[in-house]
Amino acid sequence: MEVRYQGVPIELELRVDTETRIRFDETVEIGYADALAGQLDMLSVQGIVYLKPRHPFSTQRLAVKGKESGRFVLLDVAASFDAEVIEEVALLADEQTSRDPHVSSISPFELLRVIANWTLNSANETTLPSGVTSVSNPFGHRSVYHDIDIQTTVLGALRTKEWLALAVELRNNSRSAIDLDPNQLAGHWAAVGFLSTRLLPAHKRGATSAMFLVRTSTARHDGD
Repeated sequence: MEVRYQGVPIELELRVDTETRIRFDETVEIGYADALAGQLDMLSVQGIVYLKPRHPFSTQRLAVKGKESGRFVLLDVAASFDAEVIEEVALLADEQTSRDPHVSSISPFELLRVIANWTLNSANETTLPSGVTSVSNPFGHRSVYHDIDIQTTVLGALRTKEWLALAVELRNNSRSAIDLDPNQLAGHWAAVGFLSTRLLPAHKRGATSAMFLVRTSTARHDGD
Protein backbone atom coordinates (compact mmCIF):
# COMPACT_ATOMS: atom_id res chain seq x y z
CA MET A 1 0.00 0.00 0.00
CA GLU A 2 1.01 3.66 -0.42
CA VAL A 3 1.05 6.16 2.44
CA ARG A 4 1.46 9.91 2.05
CA TYR A 5 3.51 11.59 4.79
CA GLN A 6 2.35 15.13 5.64
CA GLY A 7 4.13 15.77 8.92
CA VAL A 8 1.73 13.70 11.04
CA PRO A 9 3.13 10.41 12.46
CA ILE A 10 2.03 7.39 10.40
CA GLU A 11 0.30 4.70 12.47
CA LEU A 12 1.12 1.07 11.67
CA GLU A 13 -0.06 -2.04 13.50
CA LEU A 14 2.24 -4.95 12.66
CA ARG A 15 1.63 -8.67 13.04
CA VAL A 16 4.01 -10.53 15.36
CA ASP A 17 6.58 -12.74 13.57
CA THR A 18 5.67 -11.18 10.21
CA GLU A 19 8.02 -8.92 8.24
CA THR A 20 6.86 -5.59 6.84
CA ARG A 21 8.89 -3.61 4.29
CA ILE A 22 8.72 0.20 4.17
CA ARG A 23 10.14 1.84 1.05
CA PHE A 24 11.67 5.33 1.15
CA ASP A 25 13.11 7.42 -1.68
CA GLU A 26 16.58 7.46 -0.10
CA THR A 27 18.79 5.58 2.36
CA VAL A 28 17.58 6.13 5.90
CA GLU A 29 18.62 5.75 9.54
CA ILE A 30 16.24 4.58 12.28
CA GLY A 31 15.94 6.08 15.74
CA TYR A 32 13.87 4.25 18.34
CA ALA A 33 13.04 4.12 22.04
CA ASP A 34 14.89 1.74 24.38
CA ALA A 35 11.56 0.04 25.06
CA LEU A 36 11.71 -1.52 21.59
CA ALA A 37 15.01 -3.30 22.20
CA GLY A 38 14.35 -7.02 21.85
CA GLN A 39 10.76 -6.38 20.79
CA LEU A 40 11.20 -5.34 17.16
CA ASP A 41 13.82 -6.44 14.62
CA MET A 42 14.77 -3.48 12.41
CA LEU A 43 17.03 -3.28 9.38
CA SER A 44 17.59 -0.45 6.89
CA VAL A 45 19.05 -1.38 3.49
CA GLN A 46 19.19 0.94 0.46
CA GLY A 47 16.01 2.84 1.22
CA ILE A 48 14.01 -0.12 2.51
CA VAL A 49 13.26 -0.56 6.22
CA TYR A 50 12.46 -4.10 7.34
CA LEU A 51 10.38 -4.42 10.51
CA LYS A 52 9.55 -7.73 12.23
CA PRO A 53 8.01 -7.76 15.73
CA ARG A 54 9.13 -10.53 18.06
CA HIS A 55 6.44 -9.88 20.67
CA PRO A 56 3.26 -7.80 21.00
CA PHE A 57 3.84 -4.21 22.17
CA SER A 58 1.87 -1.00 22.51
CA THR A 59 2.46 2.03 20.31
CA GLN A 60 6.08 3.19 20.09
CA ARG A 61 7.55 5.90 17.90
CA LEU A 62 10.27 5.43 15.29
CA ALA A 63 12.10 8.46 13.87
CA VAL A 64 13.40 7.68 10.38
CA LYS A 65 15.95 10.13 8.99
CA GLY A 66 16.96 10.45 5.33
CA LYS A 67 20.75 10.40 5.08
CA GLU A 68 20.88 12.78 2.11
CA SER A 69 18.02 15.16 2.81
CA GLY A 70 18.11 15.12 6.64
CA ARG A 71 14.32 14.84 6.48
CA PHE A 72 12.53 13.02 9.31
CA VAL A 73 9.50 10.75 8.98
CA LEU A 74 7.77 9.64 12.20
CA LEU A 75 6.17 6.20 12.48
CA ASP A 76 3.95 5.15 15.39
CA VAL A 77 4.14 1.35 15.39
CA ALA A 78 2.42 -1.30 17.51
CA ALA A 79 2.35 -5.10 17.24
CA SER A 80 -0.20 -7.81 17.97
CA PHE A 81 -0.89 -11.42 16.98
CA ASP A 82 -4.12 -10.63 15.14
CA ALA A 83 -3.07 -7.51 13.22
CA GLU A 84 -3.68 -7.48 9.49
CA VAL A 85 -0.62 -8.58 7.52
CA ILE A 86 1.12 -5.61 5.85
CA GLU A 87 3.74 -6.86 3.42
CA GLU A 88 4.95 -3.53 2.01
CA VAL A 89 4.38 0.19 2.48
CA ALA A 90 5.55 2.69 -0.12
CA LEU A 91 6.11 5.98 1.68
CA LEU A 92 5.43 9.05 -0.42
CA ALA A 93 6.78 12.38 0.75
CA ASP A 94 4.47 15.30 0.18
CA GLU A 95 6.34 16.54 -2.89
CA GLN A 96 6.14 13.09 -4.54
CA THR A 97 2.35 13.10 -4.65
CA SER A 98 0.01 14.99 -6.88
CA ARG A 99 -1.26 18.25 -5.42
CA ASP A 100 -4.11 20.55 -6.33
CA PRO A 101 -2.34 23.65 -7.69
CA HIS A 102 -5.09 25.81 -6.19
CA VAL A 103 -4.34 24.47 -2.69
CA SER A 104 -0.57 24.77 -2.41
CA SER A 105 2.28 25.83 -4.70
CA ILE A 106 5.08 24.37 -2.60
CA SER A 107 5.20 21.49 -0.13
CA PRO A 108 6.79 21.71 3.35
CA PHE A 109 9.63 19.40 2.26
CA GLU A 110 10.35 21.54 -0.80
CA LEU A 111 10.38 24.64 1.40
CA LEU A 112 12.74 22.85 3.80
CA ARG A 113 15.25 22.44 0.98
CA VAL A 114 14.76 26.04 -0.11
CA ILE A 115 15.53 27.53 3.31
CA ALA A 116 18.52 25.22 3.78
CA ASN A 117 20.04 26.33 0.46
CA TRP A 118 19.10 29.97 1.13
CA THR A 119 20.81 29.87 4.55
CA LEU A 120 23.92 27.86 3.68
CA ASN A 121 24.57 29.86 0.52
CA SER A 122 24.57 33.63 0.39
CA ALA A 123 20.98 34.76 0.80
CA ASN A 124 21.65 37.72 -1.49
CA GLU A 125 22.77 35.37 -4.26
CA THR A 126 19.94 32.83 -3.90
CA THR A 127 16.83 33.28 -6.01
CA LEU A 128 13.72 32.28 -4.10
CA PRO A 129 10.91 30.41 -5.86
CA SER A 130 7.77 32.29 -6.78
CA GLY A 131 5.53 32.78 -3.78
CA VAL A 132 8.37 32.49 -1.24
CA THR A 133 9.49 35.64 0.59
CA SER A 134 11.98 36.34 3.37
CA VAL A 135 10.52 37.77 6.57
CA SER A 136 11.85 39.13 9.84
CA ASN A 137 12.15 36.71 12.75
CA PRO A 138 8.57 35.78 13.74
CA PHE A 139 9.73 33.40 16.45
CA GLY A 140 11.22 35.81 18.97
CA HIS A 141 13.65 34.40 21.54
CA ARG A 142 11.71 31.20 22.26
CA SER A 143 13.56 27.90 22.16
CA VAL A 144 12.58 25.11 19.80
CA TYR A 145 13.54 22.57 22.50
CA HIS A 146 12.10 22.03 25.98
CA ASP A 147 14.27 21.20 29.01
CA ILE A 148 17.55 20.91 27.06
CA ASP A 149 20.51 23.26 27.57
CA ILE A 150 20.67 24.42 23.97
CA GLN A 151 20.93 28.05 22.89
CA THR A 152 18.89 28.70 19.74
CA THR A 153 19.25 31.64 17.37
CA VAL A 154 17.01 32.18 14.36
CA LEU A 155 19.22 32.72 11.31
CA GLY A 156 16.45 33.47 8.87
CA ALA A 157 12.81 32.88 8.00
CA LEU A 158 10.83 32.33 4.81
CA ARG A 159 7.09 32.43 4.31
CA THR A 160 4.56 31.28 1.75
CA LYS A 161 0.80 31.60 1.92
CA GLU A 162 0.59 28.20 3.64
CA TRP A 163 3.96 27.67 5.34
CA LEU A 164 6.54 29.32 7.59
CA ALA A 165 10.15 28.06 7.47
CA LEU A 166 12.89 28.79 10.00
CA ALA A 167 16.66 28.31 9.93
CA VAL A 168 17.94 27.98 13.50
CA GLU A 169 21.47 27.82 14.90
CA LEU A 170 21.85 25.36 17.80
CA ARG A 171 24.59 25.79 20.39
CA ASN A 172 25.30 23.26 23.15
CA ASN A 173 25.90 25.05 26.47
CA SER A 174 26.38 21.89 28.52
CA ARG A 175 29.46 19.78 29.29
CA SER A 176 27.96 16.68 27.66
CA ALA A 177 27.24 15.81 24.05
CA ILE A 178 23.58 16.09 23.04
CA ASP A 179 21.78 13.88 20.52
CA LEU A 180 19.02 15.90 18.89
CA ASP A 181 15.65 14.17 18.80
CA PRO A 182 12.80 15.61 16.68
CA ASN A 183 10.33 14.11 19.16
CA GLN A 184 11.52 16.65 21.78
CA LEU A 185 10.80 19.72 19.68
CA ALA A 186 8.42 22.29 21.06
CA GLY A 187 5.38 22.87 18.87
CA HIS A 188 4.14 21.02 15.81
CA TRP A 189 6.29 20.97 12.67
CA ALA A 190 5.42 19.59 9.25
CA ALA A 191 9.07 19.06 8.22
CA VAL A 192 12.38 19.06 10.10
CA GLY A 193 15.99 18.77 8.92
CA PHE A 194 19.36 18.87 10.71
CA LEU A 195 22.89 19.57 9.51
CA SER A 196 23.96 17.26 12.33
CA THR A 197 21.90 15.42 14.93
CA ARG A 198 24.72 15.42 17.51
CA LEU A 199 26.16 18.43 19.32
CA LEU A 200 29.52 18.02 21.02
CA PRO A 201 30.10 19.54 24.50
CA ALA A 202 30.36 23.31 24.87
CA HIS A 203 33.58 24.97 23.68
CA LYS A 204 34.43 22.04 21.41
CA ARG A 205 34.37 22.09 17.66
CA GLY A 206 31.03 20.56 16.73
CA ALA A 207 29.16 22.19 19.64
CA THR A 208 27.10 24.16 17.13
CA SER A 209 24.90 23.05 14.26
CA ALA A 210 21.82 24.21 12.41
CA MET A 211 18.34 22.91 11.87
CA PHE A 212 15.53 23.81 9.51
CA LEU A 213 11.84 23.67 10.39
CA VAL A 214 8.58 24.18 8.54
CA ARG A 215 5.12 24.64 10.05
CA THR A 216 1.82 26.07 8.86
CA SER A 217 1.94 29.83 8.68
CA THR A 218 -1.04 30.12 11.01
CA ALA A 219 0.25 27.72 13.67
CA ARG A 220 0.81 28.93 17.22
CA HIS A 221 3.98 27.92 19.05
CA ASP A 222 3.66 26.05 22.35
CA GLY A 223 3.57 28.63 25.09
CA ASP A 224 2.02 31.36 22.93
